[in-house]
Amino acid sequence: MNSQGLSFIVPVYNEENLLADAIGKLKSALSHIQIPHEIIVVNDGSDDNTLKTAQDINGIRIISHDFNRGYGSAIKSGIKHSRFEWVGIIDADGTYVVDRLPGLISEMQAGYDMVVGSREDMYAGDGLVRKILRRIFIFMLKLLISSDIADPNSGFRLFKRDMVSRFYNLLCGKFSFTTSLTIAAKGEHLKIRYIPVAYSPRLGKSNIRYKRDLFYILYYIILNMAVFYPARLFLLLSICSFFSIYLPALAFINHDMAIVMPNALFLLIEVIILISLACFRFIFNVSKWKK
Repeated sequence: MNSQGLSFIVPVYNEENLLADAIGKLKSALSHIQIPHEIIVVNDGSDDNTLKTAQDINGIRIISHDFNRGYGSAIKSGIKHSRFEWVGIIDADGTYVVDRLPGLISEMQAGYDMVVGSREDMYAGDGLVRKILRRIFIFMLKLLISSDIADPNSGFRLFKRDMVSRFYNLLCGKFSFTTSLTIAAKGEHLKIRYIPVAYSPRLGKSNIRYKRDLFYILYYIILNMAVFYPARLFLLLSICSFFSIYLPALAFINHDMAIVMPNALFLLIEVIILISLACFRFIFNVSKWKK
């Protein structure tokens, strides 16, 4: 059983120029709290001098991957080696201001399962296309999951360590770790609190690969919906099927059964698959998915 306290995990990949400053600010913020704490830096296979920079910093623990496994995998590695029951995460790219950390800790002490630093201007530094896509993404999560999701993928948050054990296989090993954690926590009706925090454009080059990470985001949203919100997923895909298959068949086929039947068969197969997904939540207990 983990001791009471806070393990702060900082996943890094090619952050040799930013790491020392980020750790210095985090140390300063942690020095003002009255609970045991530790800082764990996870070097996710960096090919620059990030590991050496981390080794030159006193008072931290270091975990190093032999190759780049991904943002979520780095956080999971840090959690496996953490000593305390609360886990904090923050990026080393200078985007988050840690002066609100005492406020996040206070909310955890009040009994919340996860406290998220909700970015006051999460669109800072976004280009037009990325800003539009981000707004659509957040709108869809609010529509499909919960209207009170303020910031689904903030990288500055505190949460209980056992959440990751409970949801391990539902949490993305890539960039979408925080989004999948938010959806899983909402699905289990855990207590989540959002605290506004300042947010700045990233320093240095981003390591996010948008085409690849978009696939992971969609995959883990669907996976978590299949487990926690099967009825909503079934309804969503049924509506999509109705407009993309059934209506066009009625409108353009003119009762040609040779074409209608394959479309009807496709829809039947889709319904069977979705019903199976809906039963998935009741067949498998998420709490048993531990590593």
